[in-house]
Amino acid sequence: MADEAEQIVSPINTLLVIDDDVLDRLGSTARQLCVGMIDEVVRVIVLARSTQHIEESVGPSQLLYMPRRCWPWHWQRLSSDQALALIGDEKPDVIHCMSADLFRLVQNWVMEWGSPLVVQLTDLPDVRRCLRLRLPPEAIVIVSTPTLQRFLARKRPKLADRIRVIPLGIPANPEPACFAHPDRVPAVLVTAPLTHDCGLHLVLKAMEAVVAAGQDMHLFVLSSGPGEYVFRRVVRQLRLRSRVTFAGELHDWTAMQAAMRDADFYILPGERRRFTISTLMAMATGLAILAPAGTIGDYLIDGVTASLFDPQKPRQISERLSALLADKAAARQLAQGALDYIRAHHQASAMVASVAAVYGELCNRGE
Repeated sequence: MADEAEQIVSPINTLLVIDDDVLDRLGSTARQLCVGMIDEVVRVIVLARSTQHIEESVGPSQLLYMPRRCWPWHWQRLSSDQALALIGDEKPDVIHCMSADLFRLVQNWVMEWGSPLVVQLTDLPDVRRCLRLRLPPEAIVIVSTPTLQRFLARKRPKLADRIRVIPLGIPANPEPACFAHPDRVPAVLVTAPLTHDCGLHLVLKAMEAVVAAGQDMHLFVLSSGPGEYVFRRVVRQLRLRSRVTFAGELHDWTAMQAAMRDADFYILPGERRRFTISTLMAMATGLAILAPAGTIGDYLIDGVTASLFDPQKPRQISERLSALLADKAAARQLAQGALDYIRAHHQASAMVASVAAVYGELCNRGE
């Protein structure tokens, strides 16, 4: 009986595999998993293929780095024995890869250790990469939205019963940040990477029309990229230099949250190539969101959590933005709708509990 009691309470040893891409796109999610598992019967060891010092990003979890060769971008490929020695000579009960690409790093370990596998997918590029992989038949795939679930199940029907939809969790502000200071010049944030086709030029043209109509606002671009020089030139041409600030990319999610708490609006100019947690963070902060219709973000609901525009009709951006600037009550109601949606569907505790349940399912715990 004592042995049975010990088995019931023994933690599930989980190897959580991340890299710089995961940290840049999903840093707050990785931290929520590490911190939240303290309340579950799960012991997390984080294995990072990272050039950054990320101790604060993983909270109390044990952190191990993949060894590098002479150059920072050359990673040493570890055999299963070398990997086992690195993580402490105890085979993990579960290996959790936070992207499809990371499975390639651990696939030999999975086969030789016999450890159950979890692969987490957060966008269509992730799903397409997953479709090129030969996953173990017992592996479970976690997707963040029903749209991704339907796409993956349609492309890989044999995997359908191994897919679990677990929305990403994020803490929500008590009150909307949008127009919390109504006498201040409205602040608008854009975090899309500055590529030539990111859609920022449409936002700048919309802003020109809004300002010309007599409404005031200030745009903060919290990103960088190869198109930055072109967009700075567009700002000068549109005579918006005093109203647009290129602040650069924020890699620290705590700093990003602080910036959002001081803003009123968040604009997603177009469909992003890769998912990041920033849109959910804007919702959780209580910003009024403008976004294109037709994205994979099931949480962007027109008139409820965001004001959606037709990407083929750029004029709609200025119309939507102008209407919300003119009607502060409507803007705050939209921001409140986003906050309520986050509380109902994206609780961090629910995400952690659901992921822990997947671990238990793979280990046949709790039967």
